[in-house]
Amino acid sequence: MGSLHAGAFVHVGADLQQLRDHLNQRLAAAVETVVRRPRGRPARAAAPPPLGDA
Repeated sequence: MGSLHAGAFVHVGADLQQLRDHLNQRLAAAVETVVRRPRGRPARAAAPPPLGDA
């Protein structure tokens, strides 16, 4: 392994914070996409799936 100095740990910590922020933004966008009510006319309700061979 190579030698590490204190600055390397600070840089890794900054990278991890940036990655955490990026993932939080992506998660928030994904949740908003799923939870957000669609705009425009409401879609017609789909028929329920068949229950079996009945």
